[in-house]
This record gives sequence, C-alpha cells and structure tokens, in this order.
Amino acid sequence: MGRVCGPVALVGAMPMEVAPYLQRMQDVRCEDLGPFAFHCGTAFGVPVVAMQCGVGKVNAAMAAQALIERCAPALVLHTGVGGSLTGALGLLDALIARDCVQYDVDTTALGDPPGMISTIERVSLPCDAGVAAGLLDAAAACGIRALPGRAATGDRFLTAAAEKRAIAERFGALTCDQESAAIAQVCYVHRVPCGIVRAVSDATDGAHGEEFGSFAPRAAELAAAIAWRFLEKFGNNWK
Repeated sequence: MGRVCGPVALVGAMPMEVAPYLQRMQDVRCEDLGPFAFHCGTAFGVPVVAMQCGVGKVNAAMAAQALIERCAPALVLHTGVGGSLTGALGLLDALIARDCVQYDVDTTALGDPPGMISTIERVSLPCDAGVAAGLLDAAAACGIRALPGRAATGDRFLTAAAEKRAIAERFGALTCDQESAAIAQVCYVHRVPCGIVRAVSDATDGAHGEEFGSFAPRAAELAAAIAWRFLEKFGNNWK
C-alpha cells in the first residue's frame, strides 16, 4: 500500500453501520449533496469522510458515484452486515472481500456466464489485495474471526437456506448482501481502491429475520471496528 492523496471514505448502508464512525471521528462537519450527507472529519490524523448510502444496489451505486465526484477518495472502505452463505462463517464472524459478484444479474439466455456485467464484461469485481490483507490483520488485532473470500450481492434479503447454498455453489461466495458489488463496480470503473468488510448477522439456516434483529447491531459494530483498526495501523499510507 503506497502513500496517496485524498480522504478515506467510510461507507455503510444503514444508520447502524455508519454510527460507529461518527461516534469516533474528530472535527466532524457535514456537507450535503442531493440525498446524501458527507460527514467529513479526521481519524488518527487521516482525513476521512463517512456516509450512509442506503439499502440496495442502485442506492449504493448512486452514493459511490457522488462520493467519488465530490470527495475524490483515495480509498473506499465499505462495511456492514451480511448473511452467511455457508457453514464457513458463523454469526458475528466477518468476511474480508477479495472480490464481489452480482448474483442477480442474469443474461445466461444470451450465452453469458451467470453474473456477467455486460458493460464491463466481468463477473468478478475485485477489491484491493493490499487493503484486504490489511483488513485481515486488523480483524485479527480486534480478536474477530475473519476469512477472505467473495461477497455475493443482490437486491433481496435472502432467507431460504437452499437458495443461499445454490448461490454459494454457483459463485463460490461466502456471504450475501445488497450493496457490496455495486460499490465495488463503481470503484472499479473509476480505478479507486476499495476494501469491503461484512460481519455475519444471519446464518445459513435458522430464523433469519429474528437473527438479523438480534445480531445486526453488534455485527455492524464489529465490521466498523475492523475498518477503524485498519485506519489506526495503515491510515497514514493513505493520508
């Protein structure tokens, strides 16, 4: 990870995913652009901007585009909660994304592979390898069990265990969510490094709605804690 200019962006979809940053940041001021609020401040002497993108791929993509145009971030860190797709990750474990896919993009009838995004001719949307390695180190320092792997994104809250297993088998993904791949795609086309952390709020089998209600706040805090520790250790590389 080399030294570059620009703030580090901290992005979450829901208030519970952004609140841990706002509680820790210093010298915070708020700037609005359309429907989005940019909370600008510092963390460990590093300029940062925190924002809530909203739930779903379109909201996430709109927010990432606005963020890049307004703030020109050197790095985007997207953190939040996710569902486990396999037994490899349990409740309150974390995924550090190596890459993301959009499992609900389907032009297979035209001969494309599942998840192919025709405008960029890719299925896999990469995260920055160096940032992913740093986030894994940060998770270990926080005492949080984390695995590297793939996040699968779609505009649904998945509840059926069989459907989750099918997505895991088709795409080799460990977690599911509704924003990660959209943010990764915008960062990819703009050549902005990104890192993604998803802490598990609901597991492969079980009462998913009840699990989410019980575990999502804690999972959101854990995901943010990993990114915050990353900033403490590596933030000056992005100052």
